[in-house]
Amino acid sequence: MSENFCSKNIITVAIGYTIAPNASMSEIFNQVERAIAKILENSGNSEVYICGHSAGGHLATMLLFSDFKNKYNVDTSNLKGIIPVSGIFDLGPILETDINDNLKMDMKESSLLSPLLRKDVQLDNNTAFLIAYAENDSPAFHKQAEDFKIHLTKFLGFKNVKSVRINNSDHFDIIENISLDNFSLTKEIYDFMKIN
Repeated sequence: MSENFCSKNIITVAIGYTIAPNASMSEIFNQVERAIAKILENSGNSEVYICGHSAGGHLATMLLFSDFKNKYNVDTSNLKGIIPVSGIFDLGPILETDINDNLKMDMKESSLLSPLLRKDVQLDNNTAFLIAYAENDSPAFHKQAEDFKIHLTKFLGFKNVKSVRINNSDHFDIIENISLDNFSLTKEIYDFMKIN
């Protein structure tokens, strides 16, 4: 993935985190939040864009509610955009599935970690969003993506929000094909980041 971005002078940082059941969803998010704080701290004047796929898309959007200034003494003015790809924005439906066997979330934790249910935004509302989902993702992914776009614009006051359905793609190849310059999502990301 990073090779085509590197050719455009974009530095790519892949964040790892402990997966369930070895960590709770709250612990996983705290790990990601600390990693992003370090990236912001060391980014200088460079623009920062955060992209995450599936669970990573959820974690990326949860950064909306991170108080980086008070918690990490880090400025977020160079955090220019968030790109959730086939993300999930309301964790409630997971509670009744076998996915929650490992996550062990209760209603309180799932609500706290559901960007679609929160309004306590910490990031500047000039932060841009590119919400992408695959044509062959399940209808639930499509609905959550479009609902989250409405939540960002209508209820949270974000001005630069775009959702895009990536045709001829599924939940997995939508991110696998991002390494191809001619892939529609790659082109959308370049445009979003104003990269030639």
